[in-house]
Amino acid sequence: MSFFLSHELKSMNSSNNQNQLKKIENEIITITVNKNTSIYEKLLQSMDTTTLIQSTDTTTTTIPSSADDNNKTVVMITTTAVTSSQLIHHTSQVSVILRGRLGNQLFQAASSYGISVSRGASAWCIKDLDNSILQQSVVFNVQPVKCQQQDAEAEVYISEDKKNMEFQSDFMNASLSHNNVLVGDYLQSFRYFLSSGLPFQLKTQKFGEEWVKKHNVTVGIHVRRTDLIADKGLNGKDLSMQYFKVALDKLRQATPNLNIVAVVCTDDGHWVLNQPVFDNMIIRYGTDPVEDMAILAACQNFIMSIGTFGWWSGYLNPHINKNIVYYATPYTAQSKYSDHFPPDWIPVTDEDISQG
Repeated sequence: MSFFLSHELKSMNSSNNQNQLKKIENEIITITVNKNTSIYEKLLQSMDTTTLIQSTDTTTTTIPSSADDNNKTVVMITTTAVTSSQLIHHTSQVSVILRGRLGNQLFQAASSYGISVSRGASAWCIKDLDNSILQQSVVFNVQPVKCQQQDAEAEVYISEDKKNMEFQSDFMNASLSHNNVLVGDYLQSFRYFLSSGLPFQLKTQKFGEEWVKKHNVTVGIHVRRTDLIADKGLNGKDLSMQYFKVALDKLRQATPNLNIVAVVCTDDGHWVLNQPVFDNMIIRYGTDPVEDMAILAACQNFIMSIGTFGWWSGYLNPHINKNIVYYATPYTAQSKYSDHFPPDWIPVTDEDISQG
């Protein structure tokens, strides 16, 4: 017998930089930039009669100056955030225009942030952030700029076919001197943000952890079917009951004493309820997708199906000894899964399924 939970979905070419860095008497100018970039040096060079305050999240250090305290400019410089000030036009910015649903937008934000850090960009910009699925779903550890249309203009446009998933190291290492970069779709390799870390966390993270603890859940399962069946252009396929059976066996092999208490989050509750492999599991269907992701991410053991939603449910898992199982047959011969799936995740191949 299965437990069934359901509720309504919740709504979820400007003038020269130096000319723009003007001293303003008796007024505080706040310009927030990445400390490890060339713009930081330009700011320092411009401050001959300036009191500099270097600010971090927890402490503030004042560097004295010979300037008259009644005639000074105060410039705030942080090591993590980026500016929304209109006083400067960024010398090298990385921008992204959000598209798609939650999983795709998480990849766009994480990859563009990783690229901006690697390139030493002076700004990380997200266009149309307000009221986006991304903004509704995450809390930013590093606040992006809400860039205007002109800010999204770029000298370099980088994107990747969604079926390839290959890490392009050149995207990370271009010259800072002249390139503004617009990040396009499908940069879906964890290697873009492996060294920089993520600039966000789910708003529902605590909810997910408490829910899993309350229900004593040890295994999370994501079952995605409806759009894979309807849209053959995805070049995916709806995974059979046999896949999930083999995936559960993989978890038992990884953790021999595992007591399986499972929750299934799905877009096809009718199909799940009619599959014996999911008997005696908690089924979540028609529930808030961000809450579902948080629940799945809080499970130490997780089985994903095809797609970015399941991928992020696994990647956001904070457990040290986590077990993440995925379907390992690539979309196409060009798909580079070694750049898409972390090496410690557990693959299930078509051969495993046929022999299972």
